[in-house]
Amino acid sequence: MKLLLDTHTFIWWDREPDRIPATTLMLMQQADTQLLVSSVGT
Repeated sequence: MKLLLDTHTFIWWDREPDRIPATTLMLMQQADTQLLVSSVGT
């Protein structure tokens, strides 16, 4: 599975994982999940 994370979700995952719903966190932590992080350029 591929999950596209917004930048703030990625930061929460690192610093405040309790802000992420349990189901989403479970999906993020599965070994077969590919995490992609969006970036905003200026």
